[in-house]
Amino acid sequence: MAARTTPAPLTADADLAAAFEVLGQKWNGITLHTLATRPARFGELRTAIGRTA
Repeated sequence: MAARTTPAPLTADADLAAAFEVLGQKWNGITLHTLATRPARFGELRTAIGRTA
């Protein structure tokens, strides 16, 4: 009979956890997605995001 082994403990990726900590905050994800196209001023962001909210 084979010896039973314990699987290694699971660990979360620290960088991924940090990214989701930022993206999980209200508006951060949509703001970053909007800015991925090009830099924008606050008024442009407000207008762009206002159309989707």
